[in-house]
Amino acid sequence: FKKMVAKTAPAPAPAAQMTSSRQIPIVCPGHTRPLAELQFCRISDDTEENGTGESRTFLVSACHDKKPMLRDGHTGDWIGTFSGHKG
Repeated sequence: FKKMVAKTAPAPAPAAQMTSSRQIPIVCPGHTRPLAELQFCRISDDTEENGTGESRTFLVSACHDKKPMLRDGHTGDWIGTFSGHKG
């Protein structure tokens, strides 16, 4: 009979020895550069508590092209662009 020996995985390298992984930029159609900010916003009608109101979700994306874009949060359809935005 052979003696069974449990094998363990080597201990992870300390953080100082690990190489940093490359970050992949997030791109969004309509923007000229990778995204710097992405936010979701849900807007509800005042009567939603009674079951008669409506709720919508919006997605706002921004990059360094200074043209934040507003999209439908569920479908991703473009609604508009904030032209002339300064920051």
